[in-house]
Amino acid sequence: MKTFADVLVKAECFEPMKPATEEQIVAAECALGLAFAVEFRDYLLAYGCASCFGHEFTGICAFPRLNVVDATLRMRAEGVQEFPAGWYVVEETGMDGAVVCQTATGEVFATGPGYKQTYLCASLGDYLLQG
Repeated sequence: MKTFADVLVKAECFEPMKPATEEQIVAAECALGLAFAVEFRDYLLAYGCASCFGHEFTGICAFPRLNVVDATLRMRAEGVQEFPAGWYVVEETGMDGAVVCQTATGEVFATGPGYKQTYLCASLGDYLLQG
């Protein structure tokens, strides 16, 4: 299994932002009351936030639409029943409110208002490779 950061750096149209600090990552985890998966933490430390292949992944940045804390709090505020407290948003797909989320163990799911949670894959690296 390739890590998310490894897959991203080799992706077409890869656009990273400024790397996050350990302090920023801990503050984001505290704000959400959860722990990020190891591969998401590594991605944050390497790129902060990034896009590629038409995907815009959340991270730690000044843009609320792309900030993992803001995106996750928006989803929680919508009261989506299929959005467990330990999940965080890694991508807002732009299609009918659907979002891609990750768990602390790294599993990736799709959910959103009116959607039943759907398991997608075991990691963000796998998610990106699946296209």
